[in-house]
Amino acid sequence: MAEWLSGSADTVFEHVYVGNVAYAHALATFAMLEDAPPALLGNKYFVTDQPADNFFEFMRKFVEPLGYDFPPSSRTIPAWAALLAGRASERFAKLVQPVWKLRPTLTKSSVTVLVNSISVKSTRLADDLGYEPRFTPEEAFDRVMTYYAPRFQKGRAAS
Repeated sequence: MAEWLSGSADTVFEHVYVGNVAYAHALATFAMLEDAPPALLGNKYFVTDQPADNFFEFMRKFVEPLGYDFPPSSRTIPAWAALLAGRASERFAKLVQPVWKLRPTLTKSSVTVLVNSISVKSTRLADDLGYEPRFTPEEAFDRVMTYYAPRFQKGRAAS
């Protein structure tokens, strides 16, 4: 687990449970099968199911119950330093590519996502297709933990 966090507690990110994404896709599919008005065809929709939250605080809710430590929110590195480290990681991977297929997880793109707020609304999806999340954030959390806990509980081998 990372020892440091990058970014600020003020940056937020939109999270969505896969069951709600699947439901939104089903709504769009049924709308097309039922001769949806041409104005709806080809539209792009954002799917959300809960308020935007800080990425690390969101992840903390999942990681700590599995028995893993999570860095305190006060232990952060500046965004510029994280971006520099991501860039260095990418360059190192490119340098060793002829002899070692390395796929870095710390990249400029991954850091950019963590240090910038990303928040969207699904109001158009609700207006056009009647979308309302099928699963509450609490139900989604319970379902995710039911699936992942047996696989990733600290001290257990992943299966």
